[in-house]
Amino acid sequence: MNKSRVPMSERPSTHRYPTSLSDMPRLLSPWKIRSLLLSLAILLSCSSSGVPDRQLDSSRPPATGRCGSPELRVATYNIYFRTCELTQTSVVLQNMDADVVALQEVSKGCVPCFEKERNLAREYPYRHFASGLGLLSRFPLRNVRYEHSRRGINGFLFAEIDHPKRGRVQIANLHLDPLRLWSARDLAKLPFQLKSQREIQRDELAQVFAQLKPGLPTILTGDFNRVTHDVVNKLREMGFIDSCAAVTRNADNLSTLHFSLLGLRLGRRIDYIFHDRNFQTIQCRVIPGQPSDHDALVSGLAWGASRPLSRG
Repeated sequence: MNKSRVPMSERPSTHRYPTSLSDMPRLLSPWKIRSLLLSLAILLSCSSSGVPDRQLDSSRPPATGRCGSPELRVATYNIYFRTCELTQTSVVLQNMDADVVALQEVSKGCVPCFEKERNLAREYPYRHFASGLGLLSRFPLRNVRYEHSRRGINGFLFAEIDHPKRGRVQIANLHLDPLRLWSARDLAKLPFQLKSQREIQRDELAQVFAQLKPGLPTILTGDFNRVTHDVVNKLREMGFIDSCAAVTRNADNLSTLHFSLLGLRLGRRIDYIFHDRNFQTIQCRVIPGQPSDHDALVSGLAWGASRPLSRG
């Protein structure tokens, strides 16, 4: 196998603000605190996941899994846009032991750090970065391309990986549009945002599928910034499988994003790995992601019986 590196590309970020649901402002005035509490109440009313913060706990019975050995390990990890060095982040990446890692919120200044981390460079000889997104792979990356969201502030990174035994697999790294919770003005517009975010994310999903090749085994992963179930339900209707939910009891009770409000530790599941029916999930793990506010999600996949997908 030729291990010539895929050249890295870096495009300047097109957004000025933090890009995740967790980047809430420090609100001190009573009016702002009341607004934030109202916002939180609305958010929790829109989704079954929220409080209290829950993670995979080794003291609990293991999640339901399937027999067999994974042939492909895929991970997603939002490393947090303020991460400037990779000492702790690289430990998280090593603990994943994934073949392909989709990264979000990779700041422009952080990209050179991936070259300096020799262990990561040796483990993942194929790397590509563009506009805050990244792909790390043990296998060659082909046809890598970035597309900015037509309606949101983030974008999508697409690639095809050459699996040594199974051939081409296409993967899409998604960073779907978030709610804006960064100012009092944003909070005042929250009811409108809740409606518009559904529409924006549906349009983003259509934009993603316009880039995918029919007939190739497909994996969709990333930070979905989920507030409602719209996008998740749409993917399920199209025949895609929520990898974590496939082998984990009460998957929506788990948290991959962690934040605090007035001393309360809160969490939500907003990071996902979806795959088509060319695969089956053998196992799924949540890896503590500090220093990020997100945990990493890792799925072990095996090839299964292929069934036709509806992509309408």
